Amino acid sequence: MVLGIRTIMDSSCVSSRILLSINPNSNIRSMEKKITLVVVDFQYDFCLLGAPLYVPGSDRALWNISHLIENKKISKVIFTADWHPANHCSFKRNGGEWNDHCVQFSKGAAIHDLLLYGCISTGTPYEVLTKGARPGSEEYGITFDAKYRTIRSMSIGTVISPEEQVVVCGLAGDYCVLETLKNLEPIKPMLYLDGVASLDGGIKLNNYIESNNTRLFEL
Repeated sequence: MVLGIRTIMDSSCVSSRILLSINPNSNIRSMEKKITLVVVDFQYDFCLLGAPLYVPGSDRALWNISHLIENKKISKVIFTADWHPANHCSFKRNGGEWNDHCVQFSKGAAIHDLLLYGCISTGTPYEVLTKGARPGSEEYGITFDAKYRTIRSMSIGTVISPEEQVVVCGLAGDYCVLETLKNLEPIKPMLYLDGVASLDGGIKLNNYIESNNTRLFEL
């Protein structure tokens, strides 16, 4: 797999965006890297129509991520998942701002089957990092430990080698995806925008992309 870099001008912004495209005919051999895909919170309570915190546009994002995995473009996948106790501080009935969601061991906390079985059928290694498991602590995004080059959630982590390019996608763009991008900034993650859906239609995420020159990933 060979990676080529190109730039495009988005009609809604002034500055150009840098994209990383997978191009089998490219002669830019020096840019070849393993792609580690971080899929943020693609759980049923966020992506199923009628769910407590359904994110509009998640169906399209789901199919795009599935296509990316099934075409064997990815070396490994890291799924992040909200894993809340019933008394979590973010729930409205506990004084928080959100409807109950992703309660530990509930159906709504499960990662979408299409993505899991996509990894299984292609032999793509994957792991799950849960977050938000402490009742009194909100945790929108996983973090990066620069000392050990480790992406982690609480005490669990996975090492990222210098040869890996981290690409982020998932739900929701204006909350957990955005926070994950910010937290992983030391390793300059890319964003697979076609694999993202947002509650605000993408406003916060697009503002972050423009102000931080975030590189975009595409097939």
